[in-house]
Amino acid sequence: MRVACDNIVDGFTRVSKKSAPRQKKEVSIFEEGGCYWLQRGDNIKQLTTYIIVGIEMVVSDEETQYTCDFITPTKTYRLVLLAEDFSNLDRFKKMTTKKTLALGYLGTSGDLEVFKTFIQELDWKEKVGVKTLGMPKPSDFRSAFRHQPVAV
Repeated sequence: MRVACDNIVDGFTRVSKKSAPRQKKEVSIFEEGGCYWLQRGDNIKQLTTYIIVGIEMVVSDEETQYTCDFITPTKTYRLVLLAEDFSNLDRFKKMTTKKTLALGYLGTSGDLEVFKTFIQELDWKEKVGVKTLGMPKPSDFRSAFRHQPVAV
């Protein structure tokens, strides 16, 4: 009781920073002027120097591959990204600068997590990937058709 009374100052209860609930700021990404912007609360900052148009997403058992156009004011670059390219900021920046320096990402690693969610929600033509292509081995081929009826 004594501690509670000590925490009352001018009729208000003192709240330590550790126990004070933090308000979560709303985060959104929007396109304007040929680039993406990130808004967190009242703060707005430029996130990229390009916009992305999703072409196709190939989903397989082991990885997901995204084919997309990165569009700058002067040129369009077609890139193929793996889901793991978004795993950290250095890897993402390295991937986007393979073809050109025009693809600038200006955000932090925390912003990349928000951007990753934004990219995933683009309009993708989804396809299922396969591991192997081609004909089966001759021994497998014969056994696969051994018991099939033959039309004459």
